[in-house]
Amino acid sequence: MTAHSAPVAVAHPIASMRFTTEHERPRDQFDAWREITRAISYVEKPDFLDEGYRATLDVHDLGPIQLVSFRQQDVVFDRTADHVRRSGIDHWMLSVVKRGKLHSGTSEREYRASGGSVLFKSFAEPFSGAMEATEFSGIYLSRDDFWYLSDRLDKVSHRLVHGPMADVLGDFLLSVERHAPTLSRADVPALNEAFANLLSAALVPGADSIEAAKPVIAASQFERARHFINENLASPRLNADLVSVALGISRRQLSYLFEMHGGIASYIRDRRLATCHKALTTTTRRKYIGAIAYEHGFTNVASFNRQFRAKYGFGPGEARAAWMSGDRPVSAKVTTFGEWMTRVPQH
Repeated sequence: MTAHSAPVAVAHPIASMRFTTEHERPRDQFDAWREITRAISYVEKPDFLDEGYRATLDVHDLGPIQLVSFRQQDVVFDRTADHVRRSGIDHWMLSVVKRGKLHSGTSEREYRASGGSVLFKSFAEPFSGAMEATEFSGIYLSRDDFWYLSDRLDKVSHRLVHGPMADVLGDFLLSVERHAPTLSRADVPALNEAFANLLSAALVPGADSIEAAKPVIAASQFERARHFINENLASPRLNADLVSVALGISRRQLSYLFEMHGGIASYIRDRRLATCHKALTTTTRRKYIGAIAYEHGFTNVASFNRQFRAKYGFGPGEARAAWMSGDRPVSAKVTTFGEWMTRVPQH
């Protein structure tokens, strides 16, 4: 299994990485691919394939969104409830199939896609299917950054996108992919703003047209809790009791909702760390690190420093210094796609 930073030709490039089986011995290639993608799903190679397995995954860090490009031979995949609980990946994904065929579904929905198809899927629920010599590109959307569209995105997940908006979304995604090698970190904020605006414009009428006869489905308890937490991160009073009272649900139910995130306390801590990371790496203002920590709900600077380093593999001072110098620190020993998705700071 090989993972390496993708070559770039610009100053201050976005962080990129390639995971590939091409440097493995043929008999080890599929096992390597299974390890690379183990956080996404369990995979099996069809019996008719010869020894060896050629597959590559390129990923580009665009802050709130992650751009990915998959190229792989035939495969059968199964994302189980255990994956959902343990992987730490509950994103939505907007995908464009460029080549091959894809058949996938959940317990309630099923779709077939081929070259040119545009689709949404959710990694917050189990799904399974198969791909035939498939090449596709996608954008992973963090639920914490796109929480305001959660009901819309959940409605259209595991469905093909049809009509003019399919072309618009697909063209945007492929354009970003084409320009990824020349994107710098300075391009990221404007790109994310453009994507968020496009996504909102596409989903509001899209979701209404898909289920025009049905009332708008209320956000789940977990989504309501997520919204409340994101809106109150700055308060040092934010804890499980406050969320429980605000939403009118029991502590036991709240613990169950956040079990896959290591508990609600861990979730709140990780969101605070992510917002502090964003504050440290998106501004030239030299505000004291302690002040940033206090502004985002931490009450002890030493504890904040320890938690930040434990989460990201580098300290808050290193994050700021790297940003000011035009670099971005990347945690060591990232060897699988799951590690990339859970270790790269999500803003």
